[in-house]
Amino acid sequence: MGEAAIKQSLVLGRYLLGTRIGIGTSGSVFRATDSQGDHDVVVKFFDGEQDGFPPWASELRLVMRFKHRNIVPCLDAGFDEVHKLWALVFARARGGSLRRALVERKTLTPHQCGQVLLDVGAALSYAHEQGVLHRDVKPENILAEQEGVQTRWLLTDFGAGRFLSRGAVARTLTGSTEYMAPEVALEGATPASDQFSLG
Repeated sequence: MGEAAIKQSLVLGRYLLGTRIGIGTSGSVFRATDSQGDHDVVVKFFDGEQDGFPPWASELRLVMRFKHRNIVPCLDAGFDEVHKLWALVFARARGGSLRRALVERKTLTPHQCGQVLLDVGAALSYAHEQGVLHRDVKPENILAEQEGVQTRWLLTDFGAGRFLSRGAVARTLTGSTEYMAPEVALEGATPASDQFSLG
């Protein structure tokens, strides 16, 4: 669906769409404003290929469970009757991605690296306690939230995530190969492979 067509009215009767900021195989991501609270949010539509819907629906089920200071909160979700699309609404982190920080700064100080590891490590620990693997930990999926002079790092995009019972292994190969633990291709993904990707 074109950007002009998708911006005709409020999403889920509440969120006024702005510009598109991302597009992937399963959907598009837009800046938006909450008309009831006048704060910025991000709307993620499922408007991609139909065979991409199962992982998108899986993300919907996962993110609605999470309440952690280092995971981007999902504020709303549902089927929008006007646009005839499923939508997820997230809080908007204002500091950009870790990828952008690495491009702009070239490198991070030891203190900054430590903060990324502490914050995202805490998010992963929480997700693993909930029985969820992320499976796509990479700089694009780590966002900065500026709090005065401090930066809090948040994990986002659980589109490749899945529930996993204790001791089980995720056998399907998914995620970004350049950050993937070496054992994933042969043995499958575990919480340890998320930790490898973070490292």
